[in-house]
Amino acid sequence: VIAPSCVKLVMPTLEGKLQAKEEGNRLKALDMLIRLFSDEFVAEFPQLWQQYKQRFADIAPAIRMKCVSGSKKFLNNDTQYRDEIIQSLFARKRDSDESVRLQVVAVVVDAARKDWKMVLTTPLLFDILKERNMDTKYAIRKEALQGFSLIHKSYVTEYFQQNQFIPDEIKEPIAVVKNKILHGYYMKNVDDKILIERVFVTCLVPYNMDTKTRMKVLYQLLLDLDEYANRAFIELQRQQTKLRKLVFDW
Repeated sequence: VIAPSCVKLVMPTLEGKLQAKEEGNRLKALDMLIRLFSDEFVAEFPQLWQQYKQRFADIAPAIRMKCVSGSKKFLNNDTQYRDEIIQSLFARKRDSDESVRLQVVAVVVDAARKDWKMVLTTPLLFDILKERNMDTKYAIRKEALQGFSLIHKSYVTEYFQQNQFIPDEIKEPIAVVKNKILHGYYMKNVDDKILIERVFVTCLVPYNMDTKTRMKVLYQLLLDLDEYANRAFIELQRQQTKLRKLVFDW
């Protein structure tokens, strides 16, 4: 715990360090600032909060990554500053550095683990997953797909296994999740296809559910698919049938 009186003494120095030319100084100052952040701290030192948000556009990728990773505490807690952080994260979804883009997606996925409905119903966070699901880099596509998979499996567990009523506000975005997952089957990379085939049996229509529940989930899935996702579904089933036949004949 850091005494408030000590914090106030170093605030002017910290603000100067955040604007230093040396990347190392900015990074150290940013690390300390993130540790200090709380609603009360931001309210007392609004200039430092503004400095932090400005660092999301820093010229150094390491600084941008630090800002993105530091945003977790605001996303994972119901804070009045969550919307501001979401705006800053959204601005970095097309970052030129792939490590920063990956970190942005990872932060959103981490938030989905704690509150999948919040991510699903927050347009900017949901848009990050939708767009990065088609990123040029496989690692980023994989992370976004894991986010979608997590959301869908949580949805299936809550509303199908527990037989709860599905609220209207999640019906449309959850249909988008299903379509976006299957759209990835069009990627030329074999790893994408293998990953989606695994996701299909573990998250879209989980194999470990009872037969009756699985049929309900599959029926709802087919109702929600668009034309392209439906074609991908048919191709996925065709490939799986072909593979099973090869294994059987072998």
